[in-house]
Amino acid sequence: GVLISRQFVLTAAHCYRNKNTTGFLSVRLGSTKRTNYTLHCQRNTGKNFHLERSNTTVIHEDLDDQVICMEVDYVCIPLQDNCTLFMKDIALLKLKEPVNFTTYIWPICLPEHCEEPPSNASIYGVGWGIVYDYVIYPDETDESLNEADKDVRDSVEYESSAEETKDASSELEGFLVHFHPKTLMERNISLITNEQCEKQLATTVPHYALCSNGGVCYGDSGGPLMYKKEGQWFLAGIHSVVGGDCYNPSKPSVHVRVSHFVDSFFLPLMQQDQDSESTKHNLCIKDEARKECVTTFYNSYNASI
Repeated sequence: GVLISRQFVLTAAHCYRNKNTTGFLSVRLGSTKRTNYTLHCQRNTGKNFHLERSNTTVIHEDLDDQVICMEVDYVCIPLQDNCTLFMKDIALLKLKEPVNFTTYIWPICLPEHCEEPPSNASIYGVGWGIVYDYVIYPDETDESLNEADKDVRDSVEYESSAEETKDASSELEGFLVHFHPKTLMERNISLITNEQCEKQLATTVPHYALCSNGGVCYGDSGGPLMYKKEGQWFLAGIHSVVGGDCYNPSKPSVHVRVSHFVDSFFLPLMQQDQDSESTKHNLCIKDEARKECVTTFYNSYNASI
């Protein structure tokens, strides 16, 4: 997810699968390291609220980062009219308490007036999703390469190897591996137009969808697509669906176009006085309907929920 104000976070609706969005939910802020965030948040809930009032952040020595964990007040997912391939796969989370911004915790800017990224803007996606790499193990006599290879192996958690090759002439072995990174990863994303996306998917793409030629993978869901303008980072999209094989995607990846929802969905909820129930009633899907919609969404991609 991504912080967009002192009290609101954006993520993907399907991340909740068919689970309840009521009860204890928490958000971990301030760390680029992948950990069991639920454990840390539950363990430090009382301490965090005290630290929030004192305008400081808690430091987890085991995370080596400034991290705060905030409890979620409610989750709002927009009313849906298409629960198949192009669900409005976005969720707005309101935190119970405002966040105090720090060097490590700062909100991203939302686009104004339905503004789209400049044509020359570089788009970046970030997340802890699966990463593919082709790793070559060098000859043991090359100490510098061995040390570099060790650094790579120490920084990731290898899950499996999809392919192994060996070059007899150079005595080098190579592995195509996928792994879950321990730290937040960033990658440049190549966006395509909705017209190009429609041709590749052979279906109509709604205007609230944003497509790219790969660049993301399983585990990146809910993460931001962002671009820099005049020294500030702006949010272009929230990642939703991977286009097949992450290493060699056969179809475009699909994201939610944030600019479509700013005026009609985000701002009415963020600016409402004292959590008007009528505003939420008019904008947020009921939890049971959300579960049904997400189940249909997963089924449309032949994925199990």
